[in-house]
Order: sequence, then structure tokens, then C-alpha cells
Amino acid sequence: MAMNNRIALGCAFGWGLAGVIFVSVALGTNFWFYDGTKSSSGVWSGVAYGVVELGSYANEGSRQDLQDKGAWNFNKWKDAVDSSDGQNDCKKAAENGLAWGILGLLATAPAAVICLLSCLCQRAGCLAKALNMLAIGSLIFAVIAWIISPSVLAGQCSDFNKSIGSNIRPSASWGIACMVCGILCAVISLAAYLAWFCTSGDQDPSCQQKEGHFNENHSHGGHSHAQYHKDQGFHQTTGTMAQA
Repeated sequence: MAMNNRIALGCAFGWGLAGVIFVSVALGTNFWFYDGTKSSSGVWSGVAYGVVELGSYANEGSRQDLQDKGAWNFNKWKDAVDSSDGQNDCKKAAENGLAWGILGLLATAPAAVICLLSCLCQRAGCLAKALNMLAIGSLIFAVIAWIISPSVLAGQCSDFNKSIGSNIRPSASWGIACMVCGILCAVISLAAYLAWFCTSGDQDPSCQQKEGHFNENHSHGGHSHAQYHKDQGFHQTTGTMAQA
């Protein structure tokens, strides 16, 4: 396998791994959407949530205290009490977003294994093309799943964001940024794998060798068949001349 092909596979694996890390971090954080404000009485309040937990903050202090996760009161979405309009829809969206994120992570597993096998094994047999198609399909599914995950949460939680309070409007935070980075890494990984597949991934030596033997045998068979008819014609001509 040429060095350029190994580099393409290495890029596909590396960028895919980076995407997995970004998405894993995003799924583990509760700051997908966040906002905090100070009331006229000097009390800071805020709301933050991700696909796992919903959190609130109410305390005197400074805005920097909002960045301290330990100062927040977080609860699982399933344990959160519906206290505002749209919270139930947002809760269902969080469950769906988490499910799509996990499905995308699971889809990268076969792609990573096939990528490593393609890099380490120069001859995977005629099954290699099918495995490569599986890897490409898995990466495409991962990209789609990771796009759906934040999109569902953003779409279904719009009413909830508006109903929290007049001064609090949660907007996309660094959890969403991690998801976007993960999606971009997955797209680059898919592009690198497609570049490798289009140049060398579908040219398995063993398959080409088998096809070459088949064509050679077929050619010899056709030649023998033609030679047989030629010999038969020669014998018939010889017999006719003998009778004459």
C-alpha cells in the first residue's frame, strides 16, 4: 500500500477519533443552552441544560460565579418538575438528542475497525469492498445522527426558552460548539476515507488476480473451442477427399 494511501486512512481515523471525543464531551456537559442575568435586587439567576440534565442558579455574587458548575442545581430531565410551558417537549427532545448522539458514537465503531484493518491488511479479499461500503455508510449515519441531536433540542426547546423569564433567554453554549466541532471532524474523516476508497480501496489485488485467471481461462476455452471446430472441418475435408 502506497504511503499516500496510508496517510489518507490515518487522516480518516484521526479525524474520526477527534469527532468521537468532541461529541462525548458534548453529551457529558449540561451547557448546551445557557443564560444568566442579574435582577434589580442584586441576585444572579440562570438556566442551563443539555441532553442529560436541567440546571438552575439563583444566588448573590458575580457573573463569574455562573461559570462554577458546583454552584448550580442540576437534576436529571426525567426528575425535573414541569414548571414552565414547553418543558415537557424540551424533556422529550433531550431524550431524543441523547439517543441520536449515542447512536452516532456507536456507528463510528465499525468504521474505525474497518479503517484499521484496511491500513494494516493489504489484502482483505473480495470482501474488502463490502466492508469499505459499510464503513462509509457508518460514517454518513454518524454525521446525520450528530446533526439531528442538537437540531431536535434547539427546535423543541424554543417555547421553553421563551417561558423561563423575561430577562433569561438561553442560547447556544459551548456544548453545542463541541457538537459542531464533532460534526466537522466526522465530515473530514468521511472525505478522507472516500478519497482513499476512490483511489485504491476498491482495487483489491486478490480480486483482480481472480478476475485475471477467469478471463485467461475463458480465453483459453474459447481458443480450444475454435480449434476444435477447425479440426473437425479439417477431418471432414480429408474424408471427402479420400472418398473421391
